[in-house]
Amino acid sequence: MKNMFKVKAIYRIAWVIALVAVIGFSMAACGGGDGGGGGGGDPGPWAGFTAGLYLGAPASITATDTPIAAVSANDVAAAVTHINGNAGAYTLLLDDDVTVSALQNMNVSNVKLTIIGIGSERKISLTAAGRMFTVGASGQTGIELTLGDNITLQGHAANTNAVVGVENSGAFTMLNGSKVTGNISSANTVATGYGAAVVVSGAGSMFTMKGGTITGNSATNNGTFNTGGLYVQASTAILEGGSIEGNTGVLGDVMVSESSELTLSGTAKAGALTLSASSATSRSALTISTGWSGSVAGLTLRGTGTPATVTGWWADGNPILLGSGVNAATVGQITLGNFILSGSTPAISGTHEINASGVLVVKP
Repeated sequence: MKNMFKVKAIYRIAWVIALVAVIGFSMAACGGGDGGGGGGGDPGPWAGFTAGLYLGAPASITATDTPIAAVSANDVAAAVTHINGNAGAYTLLLDDDVTVSALQNMNVSNVKLTIIGIGSERKISLTAAGRMFTVGASGQTGIELTLGDNITLQGHAANTNAVVGVENSGAFTMLNGSKVTGNISSANTVATGYGAAVVVSGAGSMFTMKGGTITGNSATNNGTFNTGGLYVQASTAILEGGSIEGNTGVLGDVMVSESSELTLSGTAKAGALTLSASSATSRSALTISTGWSGSVAGLTLRGTGTPATVTGWWADGNPILLGSGVNAATVGQITLGNFILSGSTPAISGTHEINASGVLVVKP
């Protein structure tokens, strides 16, 4: 009798183990994951949406809305053509990888486009040399491009231009989950971004990075200003989050030219970052916002002239770091790189340091 009870108990335990295994398998099958572009995955907040172009910003559209019938699903070129002819705010949802072979030129006032991937990473790949997007046009205002979650712009392996060019008061924003990568460029002019994956040029033009990453790009020309990631020319960039790292070029990941502004806030991280100057009154600087907790892996200062002259442009009472967030702690988040001067590249840390007020000073 005792043996019979033991056998029944063993069967009950085995049945419970089997039930738990079935439940666990079912949960794993439903959970999905963040697979590569073109795969499945959890659509997250975009569950129930159909791929296509929607009229309205992301916050204003719902799963019961219908995509614009004139634009086929996952057709970036058709979407840009449509919005240029019908100004307004739009959201383009992609559920597959796509390619573009020609410039997508956002060039009409008040055209605003946000691109988001449904489910997992969706790549927009450039299949021919040249820009993928130009944001802004002469005489036009209010032109904006935003990369949302799960969107990667894949550059060209033998390019002669940037992936994204922002000009004539256009605005480009990157959010969490976005990426610009894979651009290998031989460009060597301002207009083509000096090899950078993203170029922002001209008064009023703006790049805002709230998240995402610019990485895996390369400027191959080896010219004086060649930069792999972001080139800021007489314009403004605000890095609030995300990272610009892992790009290669003479000047590294980020180049900020004279008369340009770069602000670091939030958790923003930059790899090799170069500031440029041609005189004490024509130079770039970094603005540090209160609470910035990111990092700069290598700050380089570039100018033409003798070492004494060029270093004096930043050292003689002209702060290299500006803003309410400048203090000993944030100075410590910046690693000094080299001076790039006429005929020499001495290490900054060999002779200079940045004090707690953000001024470049000669070491005692």
